[in-house]
Amino acid sequence: MKIEALRLTQQLKRKPTLYAFSHCVNWFRHIIPEGETDPQRMVRRLLVDKALIRDILRTANSVYYNPGGVPLASLSKAVVLLGLNAVKHIVLQAPVLSLEQEKNRFFVQEEVVSLLTAYIARAAAWQKRLDPEQCYLVGFFRRVGREILVLNAPDLYRRVLSRPIAFQASLSGLVAEKLLTHWNFPPLFIEGLEGKPLGPAPTVLVKVVFLAEALALDLLEKKPLRSWSQLFETTEGLERALEELKQDLALFPPTVGKLLQEIMANKPSLYLGQEGSDDIIVPKGALILAQRVLRVLTEELKANGALVIRQNGRWTFESLGPEVPEECKRMDFKELLGEKSPQEFLVRGLRVLVLPFEVAHIPAGFLVFWRKGTFAADEYAGLKLVKRTLDGLLSHF
Repeated sequence: MKIEALRLTQQLKRKPTLYAFSHCVNWFRHIIPEGETDPQRMVRRLLVDKALIRDILRTANSVYYNPGGVPLASLSKAVVLLGLNAVKHIVLQAPVLSLEQEKNRFFVQEEVVSLLTAYIARAAAWQKRLDPEQCYLVGFFRRVGREILVLNAPDLYRRVLSRPIAFQASLSGLVAEKLLTHWNFPPLFIEGLEGKPLGPAPTVLVKVVFLAEALALDLLEKKPLRSWSQLFETTEGLERALEELKQDLALFPPTVGKLLQEIMANKPSLYLGQEGSDDIIVPKGALILAQRVLRVLTEELKANGALVIRQNGRWTFESLGPEVPEECKRMDFKELLGEKSPQEFLVRGLRVLVLPFEVAHIPAGFLVFWRKGTFAADEYAGLKLVKRTLDGLLSHF
């Protein structure tokens, strides 16, 4: 399947690949003369159309307009650099989506996830002191590989959907990376693509986009919004992002706008009730994997072990053997969330080692081990490696 995808990318380098929304092209067709047009008004229209953004950024990063070769990742600056006439010419020459393509269920879903990711990432940028437009654009293009497959290889896209999530992200990310590189996109966009490993120290922007995508998928799938507190200090930040999206509904094609309206309508029941709750949602598949790792480690360490997660307002302990000592249960696990390495404690004559783990790069729970003897340096070093491996395996849940 990977070879088929690579062969497809070579073919798509000679084709349009992405197609513009007809209503966006028509708006530019009737635009008022230069001198009376606000560039920001143009940018606001362009920001909802990947094909037009692609064409404008690609042109602005060409040798003719950018001889210095410094990557230009700002659509606003690209529009000013090119000027109204050049932008209008690019837009009017763009191939447009057919009505059938605009109604394609998979395309609409992918477009909605991209928009939600972009709007949430832009709202979070203000708190993280990042460039809001860059966060928006990187978030908007994060899953562009899936849209490319939907529009140009629908059969391959459906087969990819039947595979594990990690494989889906890897393959669509590979397709997007090959094409974005061919289109001379700045490296920032490549770093933000799905399927790209975040590594031990991802940039703040890439992490923001990753978490924004997780929220977007939860909204689409009507799941509890697990990671809002990783992006925003209060729920108002996310509410603001969704309110901005609601105000811009008229900019989107009817099919995309309709699904977004449904999400907005369901949003209170999904979201309001999450504030103040410190429960941690851990997918079943992630729990099973963590339990298997716990079982292996207890045998290797010759220790007792338990899986610790937050559910129903309290910490729950799932032990593989003897009951978890009360002293361990009274530990302040909330303070340990987000730790990057194992933590060792001496509790009433027991050596307790707490190994935090993350699901989708969000702190999710702990593997806790206890025994009477101390943990050796090589055991501690081995657990650090296990944590990195486990977090990597759980990164796509």
